[in-house]
Amino acid sequence: MSNDINTPTVGGKGNYDDGYSRFVKAYQEFKRECPKGVTLKLQKTGARYNLLLQFKQPPTGKRLPKTANLECTPQGVIDGVKKAKLVSEALGTITSASEFWDWYDATILGKNQIEDNLIAYREIFQQLEDEYFAG
Repeated sequence: MSNDINTPTVGGKGNYDDGYSRFVKAYQEFKRECPKGVTLKLQKTGARYNLLLQFKQPPTGKRLPKTANLECTPQGVIDGVKKAKLVSEALGTITSASEFWDWYDATILGKNQIEDNLIAYREIFQQLEDEYFAG
């Protein structure tokens, strides 16, 4: 860690010391690569920075920042540009707000859809009986 107490804490993986300047340089260079309507936003919350995507959110049409699971590193900025391009494409093709947010959760945030595969004891015993009597 650095002895400099003014080094900001960056969201994602903590304090980057001299890597912070590399991150800011990458952010300033690559944020222009984002498609029209979707941008990267560096937001400061307290002493912590977070890298977000900002776009007009369906169905309200308000331009607000949204988390995208991006680390505050040069690679996180590159990933952010890729995700911005995906969001821009999805905003142009997906017609319903609920479909867009389902897509956003699965593709951008990487949330898993957990399938309810629990079965009751009665069903388990029925399967065992069926297998037993089937031979």
